[in-house]
Amino acid sequence: MQTSKSTLTVARIVLRAARDALPDYAHRKSPRKFTQPQLLACLVVKEFHGLDYRRTHVLLAEWSDLRGILGLKKVPHYTTLCAASRRLLSKPRADALLAATLAWCRKAKLLRRRSKLAAIDSTGLETRHASAYFTRRCGRHSGHYKRRY
Repeated sequence: MQTSKSTLTVARIVLRAARDALPDYAHRKSPRKFTQPQLLACLVVKEFHGLDYRRTHVLLAEWSDLRGILGLKKVPHYTTLCAASRRLLSKPRADALLAATLAWCRKAKLLRRRSKLAAIDSTGLETRHASAYFTRRCGRHSGHYKRRY
């Protein structure tokens, strides 16, 4: 499998996959400033670099090549990115985006038709020997306690 460390390549691929999975606008009366695929690509760039919403806004404002690939005439405000993440990363939309991304990667010969199975643990149980009760009670392990899954 090929991987990329290029932000521009990742943004290009995400934008293409999101256009297959999402309509351009969430509602017929939506403001026509940014499309949903553009906002999703901005969110993926945010996660790719490990930035927060404000730093993503600054990165997009300073990087004209990235704006050109995404087709952005204006830079989305950080509150727009925050609202888009709540809307676009809900369970049904995230499933559709993942399916579209996998289909696009298979079509581009980045993945085989069938991949090995993988599992993700979402039980919230710790893998360490310390119990959740002890971790909460003892102040020195407070950073190891899982609050979200």
